[in-house]
Amino acid sequence: MQDWAVELQGAVWLAWFLFYRFATRSALPDEERESAWSRASYIVPMLGTVALFVWLGWPGWLGQRLIPWGLAIYWAGTALTIAGLGLTTWARAALGANWSGTVSVKAGHQLVRTGPYRWIRHPMYGGVLVALLGTALAFGLAHDVAGLLIAVLALTYKLRIEERWMARAFGNDYAAYRAATQALVPFLF
Repeated sequence: MQDWAVELQGAVWLAWFLFYRFATRSALPDEERESAWSRASYIVPMLGTVALFVWLGWPGWLGQRLIPWGLAIYWAGTALTIAGLGLTTWARAALGANWSGTVSVKAGHQLVRTGPYRWIRHPMYGGVLVALLGTALAFGLAHDVAGLLIAVLALTYKLRIEERWMARAFGNDYAAYRAATQALVPFLF
């Protein structure tokens, strides 16, 4: 694998991370927020995902190449990474001040049904998973695939927590929204 390939993927993820750090300043204050234990239940596995993706020197089976490295595969993976992170950015813009990195209900919280939320209830989680799939494809190593699988489990768990909170906060409106959209994959079933 070429150094520039690693650096390009890293730059894409860093730009996305910095955008999110900056964008948190415009969020409404929390009216109610999940407990630290609840947050840790998905943050700790996601930190494991980050470690698996970031550190490139994993020994043993984690360091094994599962997908042969080549420019076509790398660029296809990088395109998926950019598309996934683009989806999360679009979703963040649609949420506006309702956004939170934790499961919470904001003061004056509104149920957003614009942007990608017209079709997907959790486009940020879906976008992150598409981006991680792209990075795993671009690099093709076992530790990336392991990180992706952990992220799928962690974000699916967080999605379920958030679904309960939104159902409680928005009642019948959320039930109708839920019936009309998919959780992660639009136009499926």
